[in-house]
Amino acid sequence: MRTNTNTNIKRSYRYSLLLRLLFHVAILITFHNNIDPSLSSSSSSLSSSSTRSVIVSALSSKTNHNHNNNNHNHNHNHNNNMRIAAVTGSNKGIGYHIALQLAQSGKFTNVILACRDEARGKAALKEIQTHLLVNDSTNSSNNNNNNNNSNNSNNISMNCKVSYEPLTLGDKKSHDTFYNIINEKYYGKLDVLVNNAAMAYKGNDPTPFKKQCKPTLDINFFGTLHFTDRMMPLIRKGTDARIVNVASMAGRLDQITSKELKERLSHVHLTK
Repeated sequence: MRTNTNTNIKRSYRYSLLLRLLFHVAILITFHNNIDPSLSSSSSSLSSSSTRSVIVSALSSKTNHNHNNNNHNHNHNHNNNMRIAAVTGSNKGIGYHIALQLAQSGKFTNVILACRDEARGKAALKEIQTHLLVNDSTNSSNNNNNNNNSNNSNNISMNCKVSYEPLTLGDKKSHDTFYNIINEKYYGKLDVLVNNAAMAYKGNDPTPFKKQCKPTLDINFFGTLHFTDRMMPLIRKGTDARIVNVASMAGRLDQITSKELKERLSHVHLTK
């Protein structure tokens, strides 16, 4: 009986990691007419710079929209020209490089580092701003040496403003505060949300699996779920908006032996 209990606990913990990967299935919905259904959500395990580049390219591939509608007022057109991206857990690692490459892509006017640790978040912000200054200096030099390429209107990377905003994933008050900040400071919309923040116990952590499971689920699944739901009003206002969830290889379906459970977790109608 003890062996079976431990096995079930270990499985529960593994399933908690799996749920983080499968969460994107639950949000495969069309946000009225603001989001192309084929681009509404993406998910990938990012483990190399080349893979990061692929996902960033996919994020940045803004579709062409016709803004020549006479019913659109000046403010609406202005907001559509602003591209806002937020990356959670972006003070280091994969999240940091996603934020950096989004800022360098030339497709965003604002990239927000949403981090729990203020000191690390501001340090990451300073590093990214330094990278952008170096790139802008290089681009400016190249443009001065090329008289035939004087029109730089399509390259907005020099105008991309990177900022840090506090966010503690799993803390509903923090989610509300972040929502209010985006709504008030960033044109009341969000074009791209990258759910990268998560927690994980190290392999040699002595904490029993039973005690690891709940905090892992509370942050990686329920925290991400609540945070994304809270951001939905802003995402619905986005242009060519999409959500990307980052997960580890621990969330692969092929580690589950139960065919029935696999089918349940990958069902096209899986939703809240």
